[in-house]
Amino acid sequence: MVVRPRCLLLDEPLSNLDAQLRVEMRQEIRRIVKENGLTAVYVTHDQEEALAMADRMALISRGRVAQVGTPEEVYRRPISTEVARFIGETNLIAAEISGRDATTISVLTSAGAFTGILGDPASATETGRPVELSIRPEAWHPAAAGEANSLTGVVTEKVYLGQRAQLTLRTGLGSVRIMISNPPGNLTTGHELTIAVAASDVVILPRL
Repeated sequence: MVVRPRCLLLDEPLSNLDAQLRVEMRQEIRRIVKENGLTAVYVTHDQEEALAMADRMALISRGRVAQVGTPEEVYRRPISTEVARFIGETNLIAAEISGRDATTISVLTSAGAFTGILGDPASATETGRPVELSIRPEAWHPAAAGEANSLTGVVTEKVYLGQRAQLTLRTGLGSVRIMISNPPGNLTTGHELTIAVAASDVVILPRL
């Protein structure tokens, strides 16, 4: 910083720090970059760190750029199953296209019909095309009666994380992982649970 650079090249600068110090230092690095009007190229394998630090991020796989965008765009609208798997955790569900309207795509799965949106707007959408649905664990919520995009399963595993709980459900789609905020104490293994997801959180991707 003494020589007042216009660009900082940072290659995993926080990799040897403990968890709390990493959080503090990434906030400090971002503050310094913003206050001094700098460009920073930041290399990291820590997905949460990448999401927290970046204004714009690129995911590079096997020597090629798989997707570029804001952290929210890359996380919420992956354009391939490769990107969806790499950034955060997701449920990938086999389906096939059954129709479309102006804003959403209808698909059929082994547990019934769902509606969602295309991760890549240029993807083909002809009826019968096999696709994968990417649904983040935190996108699921307890379903209201008759709610669309719903699914019923039995809790087979619960990992309590304080303010949230990670559940694995046995469903008609196979094992599905969900994240519940402020989990009730009576939500244990063997409990039957009906969950749902908004169409905007069902990302439809080409099946490889």
